[in-house]
Amino acid sequence: MSNLQTTNRSQTEYQKETIQCTLEHLIAKDKEEEETEHHKRVRTLIKEPTETEDDRDFNTEGNRQILEGVECNKAPEEDVITNKILM
Repeated sequence: MSNLQTTNRSQTEYQKETIQCTLEHLIAKDKEEEETEHHKRVRTLIKEPTETEDDRDFNTEGNRQILEGVECNKAPEEDVITNKILM
């Protein structure tokens, strides 16, 4: 991994420091005082339950039965996860 220039213009020296610098750049800070109205609405929505009339309880056995009925000899999709891996 290469060295990076940090916000104070110095260079990272160690892999751990380079990774930390990369993460700080890529992951947004979650500060409520800096939120837009859109962010406030989203924050409110994620706190509310998302139940609908046709919701069913999560059932591990039911999902297993569905996966067992799926053909395992099919080519994987873009995510490269085969049906066999899901079992």
